[in-house]
Amino acid sequence: ATLGNFDEIARLDLALGDQVWVIKANDIIPKIIRVTHRPPQRQPIPIPSACPFCGGEVGRKITTGGTEGAILACRNRDCPQKSIGKIARWIKSLDILGIGDAVLNALVERFAIEDAGDLYRLRDQAEAMAELIINPEKELHLGAKRTASILAAIDATRTLSLSQFLGALGIEALGQRRVELMIAGAGGALDRLDDWRAGTLRDPALAERAGVPNLGGPIQDAIDALSPVIDKLLTHGVEILPPAEDLHAPADTAPRRTLCISGRLPSGKKKADYQEALAAQGIDLVDNVTQGLDLLVLADPDSVSAKAVKARKLGVRVIGEEALMALAAGEALGD
Repeated sequence: ATLGNFDEIARLDLALGDQVWVIKANDIIPKIIRVTHRPPQRQPIPIPSACPFCGGEVGRKITTGGTEGAILACRNRDCPQKSIGKIARWIKSLDILGIGDAVLNALVERFAIEDAGDLYRLRDQAEAMAELIINPEKELHLGAKRTASILAAIDATRTLSLSQFLGALGIEALGQRRVELMIAGAGGALDRLDDWRAGTLRDPALAERAGVPNLGGPIQDAIDALSPVIDKLLTHGVEILPPAEDLHAPADTAPRRTLCISGRLPSGKKKADYQEALAAQGIDLVDNVTQGLDLLVLADPDSVSAKAVKARKLGVRVIGEEALMALAAGEALGD
């Protein structure tokens, strides 16, 4: 069951041994909403002090406002699990079908996949891929047909827009939509990959124009750290298209979405805490549920309150705070 982050554990005063009340958030995700019984032998849940995979230092992620957020993460850039996570982010962002967790882990182990760039050398390993065991218990092999499908899906992503390329690298707070907004705001200064790799985002004036006054430096640091991965992707044949002309349209003509937050959120955050991050993703906060609203955020997305019922009648999508956090981080919502 999801708890979102450690702040949620503290807010609920949750410990091992507790009995809890669980709901289905977004129709499927088990979510703990309150503790119903706290036995005497309950064991407190300690704040993680080290990454469980690499033992590295942990710390809170920085929000778009430049302050510490709620998400606790490993700070070791060389953490092997983080590398797998970035590969998975590339696969998901570019909709490369057929590579789930089991297949990805098997590919990493068998072919020493270190980053997304290594995916583009797998075509030379087609025969070995077909024999790859993806379920040891059932002795299930990947098979020739599925291998061919995966390789075709990878090949389909060899030509990408700059926003697709950068948005899929797994850089915190840098999704495809934010890249597009930054290109538009920079007025030509971020049109090419070389511009992003030249250290220009450390210029406060440019970062301000690009809409990331508090994130220019961290984004630049992340791009610099991924330089070997970027070089490998380019070496293995990934090509980047020039930016679309419409990215340079005036910011006020770009289509924007609207979002309404109603009621108290589970994390205790206020609307204002999300406003800046959402604005950077092209989403404006509004106060009322009306025709044309894109998203309504409720503590319980399955609520049958009057506002929720009205939203659904108007065709407005109702989401919870977890989906809101994903939006603010530049991630796309699933169906």
